[in-house]
Amino acid sequence: SSLADTYDALGQRDSALAHARTALELLRRERGADDEATLSATEDVGRYLAKLNRNTEAEPMLRDVLEKSRRLLGDEHDITLNCMAALATSVRVQNRFAEAEPLNRRVLEVTRRKHGAQSERTAKALNDLAVLLNSQNRAVEAEPLYREAIAIREKSLGTDHPAYISTLSNFARVL
Repeated sequence: SSLADTYDALGQRDSALAHARTALELLRRERGADDEATLSATEDVGRYLAKLNRNTEAEPMLRDVLEKSRRLLGDEHDITLNCMAALATSVRVQNRFAEAEPLNRRVLEVTRRKHGAQSERTAKALNDLAVLLNSQNRAVEAEPLYREAIAIREKSLGTDHPAYISTLSNFARVL
């Protein structure tokens, strides 16, 4: 899993996916399909598939792990929220905005309450929702979300962090 995260951070998505799949296989064998770590690893594989624009593979996997996570861990568990966010991104890139929006809004609502209004997780959820809204030419709604995400990330991560720069770039598209 650490290797997958590292390759992902380096932009080497195929290598990230290969390592994520290996981690998932090991966890399934050692801990079973319903273990919390296995659910998280399954979400990782689905997320990497989506990043590779392999949504026909990613979406059913993300839907399955979201259902399992909700049932086993609850609607507000971080793994459930991660699955929900990854699924929202997968359906957004397929231009199924009406399906993605309630997922993004739910992630933002729970994350803000659970992790705080100034957390990095909240900034990510704000950015994800703003990207979705801007994808639908709803810039007026996206703009304040980007501004809030930028303020959080500037304070918590600094202006040289890739997440800050990415959010700033997304915001520039709105302007």
